[in-house]
Amino acid sequence: MSARRFALALGALAACGAMAQEPADGTREDRRRELAARVARLRGRALVQAPGAGGWTEMPADGTLAAGDRVRATGGPIELVLPPAGAQEADLSTDGGDRVVLAPDARVTLAPEGTDARLRLDEGGCFAAGTDGLRVQAGGTTVTVRGGDAELELSRTGALTVTVHSGRVDVDPTGEQPGRALKEGERLSVTARGAPVVRTTRPRRPDYVVAVERVDPDRVVFAELFREWPDPYRRARGDAFPEEREREGHLLSTGRWSLSADPPPPEDRRAEVHFGRGADAGGLWDHVEGARLRLRYRLSAPAPLQVRLRCSTNGEFPVFLSGPVPGRAGAWDELEVRPEHLRAERGERRLAAGERVTYLTVLAGTFEGPTPRLELARVLVYTARP
Repeated sequence: MSARRFALALGALAACGAMAQEPADGTREDRRRELAARVARLRGRALVQAPGAGGWTEMPADGTLAAGDRVRATGGPIELVLPPAGAQEADLSTDGGDRVVLAPDARVTLAPEGTDARLRLDEGGCFAAGTDGLRVQAGGTTVTVRGGDAELELSRTGALTVTVHSGRVDVDPTGEQPGRALKEGERLSVTARGAPVVRTTRPRRPDYVVAVERVDPDRVVFAELFREWPDPYRRARGDAFPEEREREGHLLSTGRWSLSADPPPPEDRRAEVHFGRGADAGGLWDHVEGARLRLRYRLSAPAPLQVRLRCSTNGEFPVFLSGPVPGRAGAWDELEVRPEHLRAERGERRLAAGERVTYLTVLAGTFEGPTPRLELARVLVYTARP
């Protein structure tokens, strides 16, 4: 994923609506920033126009975005990451949930007033990856991505083309046009006058999405594809691996792993993939300030995901946890973690530069209910561009 990347965290719709109201006391801008700090986060640079502002302003890295802000992708594609709509505040540890990649020169409005859409596509194209119910407005049409990927292209005449790459997508045009439910491999064209037309296609991931997700080799701190790990074994408590491992190089768990160093309670029905190396064997990697941890995973059913890192520093073995984020099912997907924002399992300590990460655990599911099947194919740690 490119360093020119946005991380957008939109909170509950009630909070978003409150952001558009004039505060009873204090300045409007101070109130906007206060609320934005809770519900929006920005990584990278772009041109942003706040509601009521006369011009566009370049937003610096790690700035904040608010509902109603207009964002323009200049100089290349950018990515917006939207945690669950019901979140009370932005969780800085994990870039998870829904993702929208904007094509070069595309323009969007965040959480537009008078609608429950997460954003409105005002110009150009975008690629939306939704966990369940990501709503995007475009040209008077509402597109709802339900556990899949969809490409949207809005022409200058107002015509909209929606291509489904995976999952299911609902398209609801305005006026008297009937809504349509699309499946993978279908493309729908909506014009202002004609009825929607559905065709079959073989979708290819847009070049601008590939460009956003690319990581230069000189920025990679750690990469693991699980092709050379030893066969699973049960003897050492601290070096536990999942019971099953598929040949093509990804780890698989069909249930919680009972032999990990800290066994979960009996009522914990989460799936778990756990791997690592002890400090005496060199561990996995030494944390670098500003690094990103990217995981490639697949789930058998939608379930919340959580990442846990164990470290070894000066004889201590702290555990750092991410906040839970929704994970989609069916197709391989990506999850990004900001290790330095993880919180210690006990206390408020955070991961510091130079600490050696020895074990990584990915948990899926809840303490109650069915246990999903979880697979982990790749772990990549890389640094952001200056």
